[in-house]
Parts: sequence; structure tokens; C-alpha cells
Amino acid sequence: GNAASHSLKYVCTAVTGGTDPPKFTIVGFVDDEEFSYYDSKSRRMIPTTAWIRENEGADYWDKQTQKALDAHQ
Repeated sequence: GNAASHSLKYVCTAVTGGTDPPKFTIVGFVDDEEFSYYDSKSRRMIPTTAWIRENEGADYWDKQTQKALDAHQ
């Protein structure tokens, strides 16, 4: 086969301090292109590119949100 190689990376950031609750974000990248975003305010993993919105349905995003919530706790 002629399978292409790709990279998948998630960057998780927690910011604490002040009187606000800690802010937690997760940004997903494929080949250094952002494709998903989660933060502790929205509490939802959302698609950030057309190609992922067109190729993954609500079930995928529900599962990704649950993974993010688990990581957030």
C-alpha cells in the first residue's frame, strides 16, 4: 500500500491563579493543523476545520468531549 504518515498531537494547558477557577484547554492537531478545541468554560470538544466537521458526526464529538472531561478532572 501507499499509506501516508500523519502526526496527531494534543496540547493541554491549565492556567491557575487569581480568583477565577482554573482554565483548562485542549487543542488537537493533525500534521500541525488545529482540528479540535476544548475549554473548561464551554465543556465541549468542537471541530475547528471543515474537513473534520465533514467527516465526523455527533457521536465522535460526544466521545471526544467525554475524554476531555475525564482529562479535565
